[in-house]
Amino acid sequence: MKKQLIVLSYLVFHVFFAHSVNFHAYKPLFVRHKKKEFCYISFVDINGTSYITKQKRQCSFFLSVVYDVLASRIAESLDNKIAHKVILIPASQKFLGKKYRDWPATLHTIVPGKSILDQRSSYSNINLRQAIHGFTREMIYWMSKHKDLPAIVALDIFLCNHDRHRGNLFYNRKTDSFYAIDMDLLFESRLARLAIYNLRRMSSSDIAGLTEKEVRALCRLRTMLERLVDQHDAESMVQLFDTLIEEAGLMSSCSYLNVEMVSNTIAETREKIRENYEDTKELIVVLSHIVDTSLKR
Repeated sequence: MKKQLIVLSYLVFHVFFAHSVNFHAYKPLFVRHKKKEFCYISFVDINGTSYITKQKRQCSFFLSVVYDVLASRIAESLDNKIAHKVILIPASQKFLGKKYRDWPATLHTIVPGKSILDQRSSYSNINLRQAIHGFTREMIYWMSKHKDLPAIVALDIFLCNHDRHRGNLFYNRKTDSFYAIDMDLLFESRLARLAIYNLRRMSSSDIAGLTEKEVRALCRLRTMLERLVDQHDAESMVQLFDTLIEEAGLMSSCSYLNVEMVSNTIAETREKIRENYEDTKELIVVLSHIVDTSLKR
C-alpha cells in the first residue's frame, strides 16, 4: 500500500506509521497498562517514541478497530495535524500490549497537550458532541473560537462520529492546537442529514445574528466538507472500509471473529457511508446559502 509521507520528529514515525507495516522489524518495550471500561490500553516504547496499543474488551466492538483506522486515514488526508495516527494490528499478529492475541487491535500515536477535560482553559465548556441534537448553533459559536475546530467538526460530520466529547478532544497550549482522538464510533447516525435539518430550522434572526467570525467558521466548515467530498467518494470509502475489515481478520467465513452481529453492522455501515456522503453534498449547499445570505446583509 502506498506509504504516506508524514513529517514527524520524526523519522521513526515516518517509517513505523507507513500504512503497511512489518511488525517483526520492531521490538517494542512495555511501559504500563490500563484497563478501561471498554478497552485495554498499553503504553509501549518503540525506538524511544511512546505509542498506545488499544484493544477492545468485547467482540461486539471489533468494528471499532476498523473505524479508528478509517477515521485516522481520512483525517490525515484532510489535515495531517488534527488527529492522532492509527494503524491496524491484525488479529493474527502478536504484538506487545495485546490482551488477546487472536483479536485485532490498534496502535496509536500520542498527541501533544491534554484533553479539554483534564485542563483549565477558555475552552473548558466547549461542546462539539453531536450524539443527541446533532450540529447546533452552539457549535457555530465554538468553531469561531479557533481555526482548528471547523476541520474537526467537518471530520465528525463526514464520518458520522457522534461522540466528540471533552475527553477525546485535546488542546496543546504551547502550539495553540487542537487534536481529535478515539474516533471508533462511526456511522451510527446520519449526522449530515441532521445538520441539514437543524440549519434549515434556523430562523432569519438566527442567521442575522451570526457574527463575522461565525460566518468565517461556517465558510471553513464548508471548505473542509468540500475537500472531504472531493477526496473520498462513497465507493472509495466503502472499498477502504472493506479492505480494513479484511486486514483485521474479520472477513474470513471460517474465522470465529466473523460473528453475526459484526456482519450485520458491516452491511449497515456500507449503506450509511453512501447515504451520509450524499447528505454531505446537500449540506454543503445549505451552508453556502447561509454564508451567502450572511455576507449580503
